[in-house]
Parts: sequence; C-alpha cells; structure tokens
Amino acid sequence: MVDGATRLGAFLRILLTLVAPGLVAASIYAFISTWNEWLFASTMLSGGGGGRETLMMFLYQLGGGNQGVPYGTIMATSTLAALPVVIFFILVQRRVAFGLTAGAVRG
Repeated sequence: MVDGATRLGAFLRILLTLVAPGLVAASIYAFISTWNEWLFASTMLSGGGGGRETLMMFLYQLGGGNQGVPYGTIMATSTLAALPVVIFFILVQRRVAFGLTAGAVRG
C-alpha cells in the first residue's frame, strides 16, 4: 500500500509471486497422482462395459494371458502414459528451479 497499490495489486505482485513455486510443486504432485490413479478408476468403471477404461487400467489388463506377456506393447504404452507428465514438468520446471534457489539468494 506504500506505493499506491490496491489490495489486489499487492496480492498479485507480492504474495502470489512468493507462493508461486509452492503452487507449481503442488500442481505437479496433484497431476502425477491423478494421472496414475488406478484404484478409483477401476472401481468407477469396472461394471459399465462398453470399453471404458483409463490408460492405466489398459496397462494392467495387458499383462498375463495364455500367450505370455507382450513386453513390447507394455513398454510402448507405458512410454505414452509417461509423456503427459514429462511434458507438464518441462513446462513448469523453470518455476520449480526458481523456487528451489530463491531462498539461497542473499542481498
């Protein structure tokens, strides 16, 4: 309020700038947790039929059977499943790195 900022301006310029690295870290954790969620998806989609399943449920159903385990298909699908998490982290890595080094700067 010293420089004529409103409450919203002070919130956006000061507080939000300080908590942004923590928000980014929490969003990364939340995204990875929900992307890899298997128990909730298997409970909600188990009885419906119609081919409704998540990528993680598809990976689970690939293993086993009489013909053996299709390792090539499992590895290709696992790579595709990991791509959104990697892309999301690449987009926000600058904020995470800034948050890790922000406390070490003196001056």
